[in-house]
Amino acid sequence: MTTETTPEWVAEFLRAYAPPPPVLAALRNARRVLLACHEDPDPDCVGSMLALGQGLVRLGAQPTLVSTDPLSGALSQLPGADKILQPHQLGEIGDGSERVWDTAVVLDCEPARTGKALPFLKTAPVLVNVDHHETNRAGAGICWIEPGAAATGELVFAILTSLSVELETAMAGNLFAALQGDTGSFQFDNTSAHTLRIAAHLVERGASPGELSRALYETREFGYVQLIGEVIGTLARSNDGRIAWVYLTQEMIARSGLSASEVEGFVRYPRMIRGVEVALLFRETGDGRIRVSLRSRGLVDVAELASRLGGGGHIRASGCTVEGSLEAAMTRVLVEVERAVAQALAKTRLELPRSEHERE
Repeated sequence: MTTETTPEWVAEFLRAYAPPPPVLAALRNARRVLLACHEDPDPDCVGSMLALGQGLVRLGAQPTLVSTDPLSGALSQLPGADKILQPHQLGEIGDGSERVWDTAVVLDCEPARTGKALPFLKTAPVLVNVDHHETNRAGAGICWIEPGAAATGELVFAILTSLSVELETAMAGNLFAALQGDTGSFQFDNTSAHTLRIAAHLVERGASPGELSRALYETREFGYVQLIGEVIGTLARSNDGRIAWVYLTQEMIARSGLSASEVEGFVRYPRMIRGVEVALLFRETGDGRIRVSLRSRGLVDVAELASRLGGGGHIRASGCTVEGSLEAAMTRVLVEVERAVAQALAKTRLELPRSEHERE
């Protein structure tokens, strides 16, 4: 909702990213709400969930926030993070001990990626799904999937603004963390003028970029820094130098004393190597599966690649989970990545003008 006093940049943003009326109606009418984020939570899903939950309180609702996986030490410092529960704290479905919700909200993923929270979400008669991943094709409930947004936090900002919720300091900080997380601290190509205007507005509303950056990215345990050395020791790359990867075993993570959600960022190290087009992090999950994080410099659409492997995400940042041993998963995934790189290179050469082919 915009008024005569709405800043022009906000009105412009809402014209580009207008929340669907059914989404706004469902949230406006919600009273007992269960909000959930994806497994291996990150700043965007947690910040978005916290901010929307805090906004719903302003609208008279009683939100419950749930994450299947525990938050990292960094994410635990976001305002209100101590109120996020794990599924086992919600009771047992069917024995009368579970809570009752009239509305469920899934943020930054499709419902299936909420893990053990999913059965509780299904008990609510109304389901709202807000996400910015183009691979989210679940079509469950009332959906707003907007791949053009840099982060789900941008969509939550649009929702709260449309519902005339005034942003308090905590909400502003959580939304800033969401934007900061999915734009690589505003360094990735998905950072738009809209993103920066929203970030500036959030700072005006009390978000502290310095405090948030120190909490999320610049304060680490001793074991984290030690683990960096171990991870870099696993670094390998393809013969042509276009693919690079690292891996993490359960033993490595256990020695560090870290949680799984605290090690996803290690994919940045192979990505920073000159000439690398696709970077990967392979991580043992401890249940016979391997979590794979993929990053692209733009040549390869890793969202499409991850989708073929049962995952999803963005063109330049995606992930999937593969059954089997670490060695088997690495072999399988790297074959797919090599094929994708070769196809992308061939397509690029076909699109080059003849003169550029000759210069090659």
